[in-house]
Amino acid sequence: WILSRLAKTSDDINTALTEYRFNDAATSIYQFIWHEFCDWYIELSKPVIYNNTDDNALRIATLKCLLYILESSLRLLHPFMPFVTEEVWQTIPHKGESIMLSPFPHYKERDIEAEVRMSYIMEAITGIRTIRGELNIAPSLELFALIRPYNKETEEILAENSLYISKLARTRELSIGTEVTKGKGVATSVKDHLEVYVPLEGLLNVDAEIKRLRKDLQKVEQSISSLDRKLLNEDFIRKAPKNVVEKEKMKYNEFMQKKERIIESINKLEELRGKDNE
Repeated sequence: WILSRLAKTSDDINTALTEYRFNDAATSIYQFIWHEFCDWYIELSKPVIYNNTDDNALRIATLKCLLYILESSLRLLHPFMPFVTEEVWQTIPHKGESIMLSPFPHYKERDIEAEVRMSYIMEAITGIRTIRGELNIAPSLELFALIRPYNKETEEILAENSLYISKLARTRELSIGTEVTKGKGVATSVKDHLEVYVPLEGLLNVDAEIKRLRKDLQKVEQSISSLDRKLLNEDFIRKAPKNVVEKEKMKYNEFMQKKERIIESINKLEELRGKDNE
């Protein structure tokens, strides 16, 4: 998967540079390093590298792949960050005297099947994480999660990679199957190829959480009201420095977004409470 994504990224960057779309090229390498290599591949590699396992060949292969991706990424990033990439490149195993003299990567061979398989795994993990985030469940708390894939092929892929799902989503128990059913007191996340259920019994006091969120909502609304009065004050807009006015506008937008998130969480919890009472 990560090699295929590297190939796609390098091809996109080469195309963008050829067409003088430097911003698109920079965005491509940023997205790859931050959101695919760091967010996913490095995290997926940790169980293989650090867990006690008899499969030393897999561990070595994973370390070699990490190094290969890092070195290739540095070369792709070099036109945009020449000094930092040179410094880092010199500290890792490499060929040649300088990254400036190394060939610019341009890989084209992709594994679409691997990318599709990985997309199912990512859906399962993000589904559990979404429930955790929306309901304010502590990241340190290990959950019991159920995953209902929409077909047997997806079920097999998820079952084969259940260790990675469990590690990245922090579950103490994981049940995967097309026959999984949704019970009462369960939070749900619906994805393109699967549904995720997390039983909340023992994890969350729904009534207490709604009460807490309503208090938070009240505080946020007070802050919005205060900023609203300030931003509608013509004297403030006219006399205050421009950067101060912009800062207040940014704060207002942030509070509005926070208000929307809190209301969404309250609605989800009230819906959940309503289903439990049926």
